[in-house]
Amino acid sequence: MDAIKDFFKNVRHSDDATKKIWLIVLSVAAMAVVIGIWLLGLNAKFSKIRNAKVEASPAIAESKASLREIFSAGLKSVTAAIKGKLPSGREINLNFERNFIADRLEPLPKNNLP
Repeated sequence: MDAIKDFFKNVRHSDDATKKIWLIVLSVAAMAVVIGIWLLGLNAKFSKIRNAKVEASPAIAESKASLREIFSAGLKSVTAAIKGKLPSGREINLNFERNFIADRLEPLPKNNLP
C-alpha cells in the first residue's frame, strides 16, 4: 500500500509532461478494465441465449414475412403498449376570465427606433 502512495506522490511532484503521460496510461488501463468486464457480461448473456432452445411457431416458420410487415407489426405492438400506459381520464379546463379592465389603462408612449 505504501508503494502505491509513493508512486502517486512521485507523479504528483513530477513535471506536467510526466503527469499527462501517466494520466493517459492510467485512463487507458481503466477503460480496458471496464470494457473487459462489459465484454465478459455480454459473453455470459449471449451464451445463455445460444444455449436456450427457442421453438419457432409453425406460422412464422411457414410464412416468409417481408421486412416491412415485421416492422409494421412491431410498431403496432409498441404503440399499443404505450397507449395502455398513458393515463386516459385527465381533462384540462381553461377559463379565460378578464380580471382587469384594459379600457382604464393609460396608453404607452411610442418610442421610435433610431
